[in-house]
Amino acid sequence: MQDGLKLSELTKPIDTLIREISQGVSALSEGPLRRWNEKRDLIHAMNMCNIIDRARVKKDQANSTSLGVDSGWLLNFLDKCKTVSDANMQDLWASILAKESDTPGGVSQLAINSLENFAKQDAESFTALCGFVCEVNSEQIPLIENPNHEIYTKNGINSDVLEHLCTLNVIEHSGFFGGNRGTTKPPIPNLNSGESISLFYFGKRLDYVNAGQDRDSLNVGAITFTSIGKEFLSICDNKEVDGFFEYLKHNWRWSKMIGARWSVDRNKIVRIKGELTTIQDYTEVIDLDPEHANAYYNRGVVYGKKGEFDAAIQGFSKAIDLNPDLAEAYTNRGAAYHHKGEFDKTIKDYNKAIDLNPDYADAYYNRGNAYYRKSEFDRAIQDYTKAIDLNPKDAEAYANRGEVWLHLSEWEKAKADLSTAKDMGNDIVAAFHNAYGSIEDFEKKRGVEVPEDIAALLSRD
Repeated sequence: MQDGLKLSELTKPIDTLIREISQGVSALSEGPLRRWNEKRDLIHAMNMCNIIDRARVKKDQANSTSLGVDSGWLLNFLDKCKTVSDANMQDLWASILAKESDTPGGVSQLAINSLENFAKQDAESFTALCGFVCEVNSEQIPLIENPNHEIYTKNGINSDVLEHLCTLNVIEHSGFFGGNRGTTKPPIPNLNSGESISLFYFGKRLDYVNAGQDRDSLNVGAITFTSIGKEFLSICDNKEVDGFFEYLKHNWRWSKMIGARWSVDRNKIVRIKGELTTIQDYTEVIDLDPEHANAYYNRGVVYGKKGEFDAAIQGFSKAIDLNPDLAEAYTNRGAAYHHKGEFDKTIKDYNKAIDLNPDYADAYYNRGNAYYRKSEFDRAIQDYTKAIDLNPKDAEAYANRGEVWLHLSEWEKAKADLSTAKDMGNDIVAAFHNAYGSIEDFEKKRGVEVPEDIAALLSRD
């Protein structure tokens, strides 16, 4: 980029340089092009002129003082930006030039070389990522806990975007979403009991206090900026993401809910030593956060263990209202309906749990039990078989399938499944006699004669 423009005094103030280059390009476009005799070269010159002019505007708006730009840096800058014609990208390059003029050495040659490989979409993705940057321990950290959560995806960030930004060398990760690029982890220390740490997000402060654990830490993902990324961050026009601060408060508060008691005072989160195991524990959690699905879910589990199935159903239903994708809530509500003998509702809930998680072995097993209670034996067999496929060590699934084979008089299949369950440690004898009383009672009820080898397998003797 040395033809046609005299750039021998590039260390003079940028506003003067802008004026000289602009005048030079203007003259070239008005008169004979001389050595700028190709349309492409003129376009390149006009691109540079636009970027330089934008930089001047930025400096005027900031009332900043020009300190000069190193000649080698500027030559490289102009060479790399000459093909940039998109207005938004020109604005980004102008921000870099203005910053370098204000603080010489603030933007490295390496960063300039990297920016040359940025497409418009890349710049937009990086800007979107910067919307999730928080200050922790005086470090600027993009807090990405689950890149496929809605708070990220609806704002332009997901696993694929992050992986691509890694290839551009502006961020790195320590195996957070595939691959093993980078080794740096965010500077979040383990906190001793009584220690605290503060996070700042667009002027909002969140304090985390470890009030009882021996050692504690926070989940902030594993994304960090590279040195180039930090340079770009300094000129990025990032904006606050609506709802992100509330998301952080919610996630940090409950990331370890099972196994810790918490209290909340406005924007302070305090983790207190102790287990959450009782109805009162989860009620306290709900009082602190009335919209936390897992609190209702876990309280429902406790009610279910106490045999209070109506209260359990109420808790699971509230959890589902708050988090319709919580497959476990459907499964446990189905189990509560099962105990009440409402098998159609049971099956409906298990259907939904399986829709949400097609590999949910317990849901198939439980639905098989419901079909068994409705005497829909073929469907029960199908579900037990699927449960076994997903979890070959499920002795109860073998035992129950074996029992269904007895009802269908499939004696060899029954013997095989019951023997497998017994070998796996399942007490098939007690289960059978608790359900039917005796071999004779089963034979009378079903109108069949159980083969001697199976009778011996199920005998108490």
